[in-house]
Amino acid sequence: MEDENRNDRKTDEAKQSDANSSAKEVSGRSHLLRQTLTAIGPIMSTISVGATFGYSAVLLPQLKPDSAAAAGGFGRDLNASSVFWLENKLNDYDRDHRITTSSLDDESWIAASAALLMAPGCWLSGILMERLGRRVSQILVSPAYLIAWATVGFAPNFTALIVGRLLSGLCVGLQGPLGPVYVAETSEPRMRGILLAGISLAIAVGILISHVLGTWFSWRVAAHLCAGFPVLSLLACLFAPESPSWLVKKKRISDATNAWLYLRGKNAAAEFRALEYRSSETPENSTTGGAVWNSRTFLAPLAILNVFFFVQQFSGVNAVAFYCVQLIADVSEPADNRNAHYATLVLDVVRVVASFFACWLTRRCGRRGLALVSGAGTASSLFVLGGGLLFGLGTPWLPGSMLVVFVFLVSVGLVPLPWLLCGEIFPVAARGLGSGLSSGFAFVCFFIVVKTGPAMTATLSNPGTFLLYGSLTAAGTVFLYFFLPETKDKTLQDIEDHFLRNRNAPAAAVVATSNTIHTVGDDSMKKSHP
Repeated sequence: MEDENRNDRKTDEAKQSDANSSAKEVSGRSHLLRQTLTAIGPIMSTISVGATFGYSAVLLPQLKPDSAAAAGGFGRDLNASSVFWLENKLNDYDRDHRITTSSLDDESWIAASAALLMAPGCWLSGILMERLGRRVSQILVSPAYLIAWATVGFAPNFTALIVGRLLSGLCVGLQGPLGPVYVAETSEPRMRGILLAGISLAIAVGILISHVLGTWFSWRVAAHLCAGFPVLSLLACLFAPESPSWLVKKKRISDATNAWLYLRGKNAAAEFRALEYRSSETPENSTTGGAVWNSRTFLAPLAILNVFFFVQQFSGVNAVAFYCVQLIADVSEPADNRNAHYATLVLDVVRVVASFFACWLTRRCGRRGLALVSGAGTASSLFVLGGGLLFGLGTPWLPGSMLVVFVFLVSVGLVPLPWLLCGEIFPVAARGLGSGLSSGFAFVCFFIVVKTGPAMTATLSNPGTFLLYGSLTAAGTVFLYFFLPETKDKTLQDIEDHFLRNRNAPAAAVVATSNTIHTVGDDSMKKSHP
């Protein structure tokens, strides 16, 4: 009798451990390396996204009719670092097909055209990743991005340049939701935060690279060099596995098992069981029906993430990235385009450092606390920046230092966290749809901010524009305080359960069925029957 009681206690303990182990299960070093290598493809493509964001800041000065001398172009006083690209044969093409802007509207369209198709690209990405899979969709983005950069680099006239920028924006939209979802579904909880933060770091690195190339090289040469990142992304993705979550959703259990074992090893059995059980409850075509639009697990994350993206974009972070050179020249006295280029690179380095710091913070701090600190700090820096410009305080040192503080604070929280949550917060049945809709909304806001940037500074002046951005950021941070949940170190199933009205039901169901779904053997996961 005593032996039977002891066995019963061991069985109960095993079931309880099985139910709770998904949050504790970790992979070996080789599997962590595989998860990291799988993330390299999306990260390489995201560097190209960052290059697209930063490209207009160096493109526009070179397109001004009188900017050649000031920007180290084809005019006078060329510095030694410009000799390389002046001798490049591409510059013969540039001289024969010189493109210049003639108005403020031309400049705003060159900058904003890259944002015009970002939202449709996100919506298309949501469809592609659900139909074709995360890996295949990622592979398809690379040649499209390569064509986009080549079109920009060889553009013979203003119209072709706009077409190249439009195609670049479409690729940004395709990559926007795809990268976070693919990385989130191929990494374990303790690695997911840092790898997803690595996507935002990739954006910062891409902005820095485009600004470095555009400072010392022709905008055409810069475009061709940026085309190398889609190629690297394609090579990395060819050797990466498909998302196990997507494979399970498509009822390809054998392929999902192999991918899971490759990425996570044999120590994450309970999490895979929970994933398979949840998928068995959800029809494969559930995202096309009306049920998802009535689901709290879909609508609540969608609303929260849309507000978060609104706060991110209307903090003015991408307006600063797109018009950085001209903005710094405007707030400096006297205006100096050459020094503005170097100051832009300083801000880029600050952005990269902050993005590295954000990767560390996502391992140490909760998403919620980081978002609130970043939002409050960003709003405060914008208020000080706008107020300093309005009353002429400490020019140019106060505006310059506040721009540095702004870029740092916005880059450690408001920039990476919405994209990180894009891969975490939606249920697996609607992750492609939800991430596509929310990131699409982000790029609609992106387009509005970038397109209206020059007009806003002309109408409200720089101080008024920064004060408006600060007010919107502060209001959005208050919303996040009340509604943003914590997702750090939680499995994707745990996060989905948070939004369910009866949060304990799914976990109980997994425990009840844990012995009948499947177990992990020494070499593979095998089905077992009662």
